[in-house]
Amino acid sequence: AGIARVLLVRNDNIGDLVCSIPAIQLVRREFPAARLDLLVNSYNAPVVAPLVPQWVDRLVVYRKTKHAGWSLRQGGHLAAFYFRLRSVRYDLVILLGGGFARQARALARWTGAPRVIGYGVGMEGPPFEEGRHEVEYSWELAAWACGRKEPPPTEIQYPIRTAGTRVGI
Repeated sequence: AGIARVLLVRNDNIGDLVCSIPAIQLVRREFPAARLDLLVNSYNAPVVAPLVPQWVDRLVVYRKTKHAGWSLRQGGHLAAFYFRLRSVRYDLVILLGGGFARQARALARWTGAPRVIGYGVGMEGPPFEEGRHEVEYSWELAAWACGRKEPPPTEIQYPIRTAGTRVGI
């Protein structure tokens, strides 16, 4: 059976998310017919919104409790978020972070996906090597999932939109 639904998880810092763009593009090229979702936090979603629909089919956005504060509303938001996340039935989840992000791993496990690519014990993927750049970490994980061996590109391609005399990214 082929890969029909892929979830990429990059729920941490904005700069690290930008460094994951080449890996996102690799996964899109390797699985062109798959539904490709990108899980990000609400603070970072505007940065990657321009990747839809060219490289990502859908952003999966959640509010971190440390940003929203704990409340019944936040609890309801998280419960609905986790329910929707599991209901998609992803075939593959790729944790694009360079390290052992506990929350990202928990989100990946919650999906019930048969394959989860990431670093560390209980994950499918390459061994973690300290001291590399985030572009290399995210690329290595995406390449592992895609069965590719080449190094990451030396530049990050990012779509730029213009509006009148202003340029926005």
